[in-house]
Amino acid sequence: MAPTGPARTGRNARYIVGGIALLAMSGLGLGSLASAALFTDSKSTSAATISSGTIALTLGQSASSGGLAQSSIMPGDTVYTKSSIQNTGTVGARVSATANWSTANTFTNDLQLSMVSVVNAASTCDSTVDFSAPLNSATTSATVSRVALTSNVGTITTAAAHGLVIGQPVTISGLTAGTALNGSYLVATVPTTTTFTVAKTNANITSAASSGTVTIPTVSTATTALTLYGDSTSGQQTGDRTLAANATEYYCIKMSLPLASTQNGSTSNLTLNFSAEQTTNNP
Repeated sequence: MAPTGPARTGRNARYIVGGIALLAMSGLGLGSLASAALFTDSKSTSAATISSGTIALTLGQSASSGGLAQSSIMPGDTVYTKSSIQNTGTVGARVSATANWSTANTFTNDLQLSMVSVVNAASTCDSTVDFSAPLNSATTSATVSRVALTSNVGTITTAAAHGLVIGQPVTISGLTAGTALNGSYLVATVPTTTTFTVAKTNANITSAASSGTVTIPTVSTATTALTLYGDSTSGQQTGDRTLAANATEYYCIKMSLPLASTQNGSTSNLTLNFSAEQTTNNP
């Protein structure tokens, strides 16, 4: 006999609930399928090389005009040689240079060394080159106010302090009185800050007012180093020279041993040192 009344109603209710649950499960399944079907894409650039700039120097030197190495150089000799420096790096460089002696002695104090820049490797490097304003422009001068010569000792008085030291080479020129004292000498004594003496074999010259010039040539003094130009301290320094990437600067170098030099058999090795630093972000 079939159930009647509430019992039937309850069964029907159970069937309905079950149907709703099945529909809910079917809805979750459709949502999951929709998420998995999203379209995607991606792109990458080609590999880009990142590299730092370089500072690099290459030194060139020619011995066609005498060379730095000299044997048996004599008082009165002047020799010339060429040198060059190239920035083989990829960015601009700031360059400085020094001349360095292996041993400091009176010979290195006598030898006058000057450097000027020239156009290229084929440029002339001899006595026709103008060395009046060398890169190592430490050449100074003093104005003569009085001269005298007694017993082969010449006394020169300058209008202001001359800064000379014993053994330093000087050239006296343009004297209006005591013209016999024009010439190149080594300072013999320094009695005061405005007087110095030189050895000169000549008749006596009575002390007299005179005009003229005392030129103090650039030399590598009793210390072992002479600044040719610039300063290796970081940043822009007075005399620093700028060298672009792949650029080359050429030099003519003059070395002279004054006639007044008394050095006999002295030796010291000479080295030119060049230092470079970046110019970018380096004020």
